[in-house]
Amino acid sequence: MRSPWPQADSSLSVSRTKGAPMSLPTTQLIGRVAIVAFTFTTITVLHGQQAKPAGPLPDALTADPSHYTVLFENAEVRVLRIQYGPNDKGQMHNHPRSITVFLTDGNFRVTAPDGQTRVVANKAGDTTMEGGAHLPENLSDTPFEAIRIEMKTAPIGPWTPAR
Repeated sequence: MRSPWPQADSSLSVSRTKGAPMSLPTTQLIGRVAIVAFTFTTITVLHGQQAKPAGPLPDALTADPSHYTVLFENAEVRVLRIQYGPNDKGQMHNHPRSITVFLTDGNFRVTAPDGQTRVVANKAGDTTMEGGAHLPENLSDTPFEAIRIEMKTAPIGPWTPAR
């Protein structure tokens, strides 16, 4: 899935030298994470969904601490930095409904608990919303990095737009 943000917005664009890993400057990262967190909170409130892992598998931090680091956590959200080395394979784990902001290009094989696999390719700056159990494997010869925002609480109440 492509990012919902307009492509013409140069403040969200990222460039790189051919062959070099792509990464976002810190100011762009902070801005994107803030926008994504606000958007996800709004979507969650509008749809009345509570974030829950999809099954009995352990969460990413418990199952695979070498690839997941907590950047921020409170009673409502947990923000994880995801880092996979070249051709690195993770452990089967679970996520609640989350938004992922890709900081580098990524090419992954994702294996579901039932053994089904799919290959997923993302570009730096892509944003996805998903959750559930999976085992990721970086198919690229370059490192991969992303930020994942996991919602931990139910919506506070109905969302009312500002007037």
